[in-house]
Amino acid sequence: MLNKFNQILLSSHVVEEFNLALSDPAFIKFLQTNIPEILLCKDNKQNNPWHIYDILNHILHSVEEINKQTIDLDKDTQKFLAYTMFFHDIGKPECKTTEVKNGVKRDRFFGHNIASEKITKRRIKNFGFNTDDAKIIAILVRKHDDFMALYDSYLHAKDNSKVIPKFLRKEIADLDKLGNGTTLMSYLIMVGIADRKSQNPAMVDKGLKLLAECQVTLNDKFFMPQQKKNI
Repeated sequence: MLNKFNQILLSSHVVEEFNLALSDPAFIKFLQTNIPEILLCKDNKQNNPWHIYDILNHILHSVEEINKQTIDLDKDTQKFLAYTMFFHDIGKPECKTTEVKNGVKRDRFFGHNIASEKITKRRIKNFGFNTDDAKIIAILVRKHDDFMALYDSYLHAKDNSKVIPKFLRKEIADLDKLGNGTTLMSYLIMVGIADRKSQNPAMVDKGLKLLAECQVTLNDKFFMPQQKKNI
């Protein structure tokens, strides 16, 4: 069943194939045994202007989006990033709160990145990753929302030309503790893009533009032409 799970996560039709597999009792049992938290995401609404899917389908769309970006990369990297997206919002159900403002309900998910990281650490061993890769996936899951803080800084800075390089330097220094920080930063940007493209299309243009600028700055200022993009 693990092989089937991997085939779904690395397919071009993750949303369709995963939802179809949910009709298979053996697949449900596999999820209950190895990653029961994902079942809490099913039909769990996100009443929030940033989202148009429930938690599970947002996750599945994000996996599908990262697969589009990694199509020319090696299979190990494809799997590594597909799993990162699969885990990135899995902690949302336990963090969900609902506020009412002017008669309108809105769901919030404060701290979901930390909750998702904890679940990742607890469950990722069930999917055949070595210790180093498991640690990196967990950190990318925790950091996937770091771009929100960057976006706020970028909007309010007197000189925003320095904001992105400063942000990248800080993130790379942190990621260097795990491997090639520059390469891992490029992965984190890909994660951010996949996440945004799985949200409400009406809300994400500015965020995607900022992520594109991050990628250009990373390539121009941090990647040397002879540098191999490996961990």
